[in-house]
This record gives sequence, C-alpha cells and structure tokens, in this order.
Amino acid sequence: MQKAVLELLGPCRGCSFTRQAVRNFHTSRNTLANYYELLQVQRDASPAEIKAAFFKMSKKYHPDSNPNNPELHKQFVQLNEAYSVLSKSLARKHYDQSLRMGTKFQTINVPPRPRPADYPFGPGGSYGHGPFEQGRSQNKDYYYYDFKAAREGGGKRYSGATSHTRMMAICLSVLGGGYLLTIFVYIFVVKGFVYTQVLEQDRQARLAYAMAKENARKYTMEEKLAKLKKAYEEKQLAKKSGRVV
Repeated sequence: MQKAVLELLGPCRGCSFTRQAVRNFHTSRNTLANYYELLQVQRDASPAEIKAAFFKMSKKYHPDSNPNNPELHKQFVQLNEAYSVLSKSLARKHYDQSLRMGTKFQTINVPPRPRPADYPFGPGGSYGHGPFEQGRSQNKDYYYYDFKAAREGGGKRYSGATSHTRMMAICLSVLGGGYLLTIFVYIFVVKGFVYTQVLEQDRQARLAYAMAKENARKYTMEEKLAKLKKAYEEKQLAKKSGRVV
C-alpha cells in the first residue's frame, strides 16, 4: 500500500515530509487503537489539551499543506473524527464507555458544508482537479469547516444546546421584564391612590378650617352688634327716664 501511494505521488514521492506523513499514516492506521492515541493525548487529557493537540495535528496533516499527497485527506478526516468526539463531553463519555467495554463506537456522519471563500492554508491551487481529487474534494468542505470551527469556537458543530440555552435566556428575560413591569404598575397605582387620598384629606381639612374661620368672624360680628344694640337701648331708656323725672 505504501509503495502504491508513493508511486501515485509522482515527483513528490522523494519529499521527506511526504514520506514521513505516509509512514505516520500507516503507523497510525495499523497501531493506534483509539482517538486518544490518534491525537497523541492521555485519556484524562483536558479539553484544552485535546484542542491544542488537534490544532497541532491538523496543521501538520491538512490536505492543503500538500495537495499531491492523497493520504493526508484520510489522516485529516480521522483527526477530525477524533476531535469531534473527544471535544464533546457527552460523546466523549460514551466513547470512553465503549473503550472500557471493548465495543465499537458508532459515529454520526455529517454532510458536507458549503465551501468558504478562503482557506487557512491558501486557496488550494490545483486541489480538486482530476478524477481522484474530485472524489475527495467532496469532503473538503467537511474537514475544513470542522478545522475552522475548532479554531474559532472549539469545534461547535451542533447548535442544539446553544439554541436551548438561548431560548431559556429569552424566556427568563421575558419573565423578568414582566415581573418588573408588574412591580412598577403596582407601585404606581398604590402610590397614586395614596396620593389621591392625601390630597382629598388636605382639601377637606382646608375647607373645615375656612368654615371655622368664617364662622368665628361671623359670630364675633353678631356679638358686637348685639352689644351695640344693647348699649343703644340702655341709652334710650336712660333718656326717657330723665325726661319723666
């Protein structure tokens, strides 16, 4: 198999990088038993360590780094598959369980994504031409999307959890806004009612004070008139009594 691949490479078969990549690929395919060994990390590696290992291996085996080497595509797909499983806690848990039980782990194939305009390793040159390269170019968008997504967001290919979290945040925001609006309306109505009562009580108090003041003035004037009237009558009686005398 290695000889056939080297013959297929043509002028590039003498390249040291190509020979090393092919040897690494065959060694990995024949000896590596799991995704951890493929990414060259321990089974208790942290997500950051897995991510860093994926970046390192992806840059080394990315097909655009050597378009004339068809084996890089297979190696990169294996790396991408390993990272897509180990980067997700639930998938990694199931994978670890399959390793302990010695069962085969079932992966889910993802359909190819639309090809972006640019690639991190350049436009790709003549990559994708020819019958063999056209066949493997169908999956080029697949591993490029995963590689770029891993660099930008840690390999977030599934948006189910994100959508659920976003929906929960929207619901909580609506509930919180409704609660605050209810409190505001309650305070506004209660304070408005209390303020209206205070104004009414103040108006009644002012009216009672004005009536009391007016009555005080009225009664005082009547008393004065009564005194004057009484004094006048007494004076008239005195005059009449003097004449009679």
